[in-house]
Amino acid sequence: MKKSQWKLWTLIAIAVFLLTACKSEVSSIDKNDTQSEKMAKEAETEAVAKTEVLKDSETSDEPGVSGIEFESVLGGSAMADNYYYELVMDNMGQTVSMKYWAIGRSYKTETMGMITFVNEETGKMGIYTEETNSVMLMDYQDTGEMINPFTYIASLDKSTFSQIRYKGEETLDDKEVLVFEYSGPEFSATYYVWKEYGLIIKMESKVGDVKTMFYFKDLAFGRVKEEDITYPEDAQVTDLSN
Repeated sequence: MKKSQWKLWTLIAIAVFLLTACKSEVSSIDKNDTQSEKMAKEAETEAVAKTEVLKDSETSDEPGVSGIEFESVLGGSAMADNYYYELVMDNMGQTVSMKYWAIGRSYKTETMGMITFVNEETGKMGIYTEETNSVMLMDYQDTGEMINPFTYIASLDKSTFSQIRYKGEETLDDKEVLVFEYSGPEFSATYYVWKEYGLIIKMESKVGDVKTMFYFKDLAFGRVKEEDITYPEDAQVTDLSN
């Protein structure tokens, strides 16, 4: 096999791995809802409950708890239609990050110098090389919903929720966050919940001596443009799709 062909299939293998490594099954949502409608519905149904919880906390004398229950401040799993974040994962000091831009079912990822475009509606994905302004197109196989700020809550062990304690408020990424901690015999964790939307944007955990971090850095809504998720019009295209 020629060297250029070997590089091509190596890139394809890496891209497929990156797109499927963080997948998990989640319940489907209404694809026709707009971002503002989804976030508004969720915020409206939770606003009263959160307000009552926070009011009760002001008069609670229980140390470390302050009347705020972890589950009561968490938002739902409704997906926004337009959002950006940088997923930062750290395991014992080894850090990997992936930038993610999304509009509806189209998105772009950038990690380790590789830029990938995906359009789930057309079933196409492309690997873009910035140095040569070229893109390789291929068929995209949907293997489930990627873990993101909206589905991450579903991956947590709900049996521990009653033991997670409120510790206070901080500012993270210019967001007001509620800080919670869990401490068990073999596992401990700190959760940072975006107060406005009830989304966990950062989690630090420790199992024995192994420390890990999961961080949706700079999460923002409504700022992604079509050009952010589309490869350049003048790019050289190699179409390997069916």
